[in-house]
Amino acid sequence: MAANDVVLVTTSGKTLGLQVVSAANQLRSVKTSVNDLANIFAHLSDGVTFSTLEAQLGLSAGQGTVIYALVNTLQSQINGSTAVTDFSTKVITAN
Repeated sequence: MAANDVVLVTTSGKTLGLQVVSAANQLRSVKTSVNDLANIFAHLSDGVTFSTLEAQLGLSAGQGTVIYALVNTLQSQINGSTAVTDFSTKVITAN
């Protein structure tokens, strides 16, 4: 493990420390959720036909393409220019 793989942040009585840990945990959660959704969407649509996706989400016909594009855009942005190894740093609480 490299020296920067783990950062110990003191959160006891440190509001800023709590904010850093919270933000890092939220980002990790959002990244996982978006990637999971994109994988599910890939199974529900071929990128051209969205009827199964629309049915699963309770959308009107024609709306599947919009939500499909939204999730793919989110996935591209959250994974885009940042390599997976850049997210290997874990921010944990040290009290």
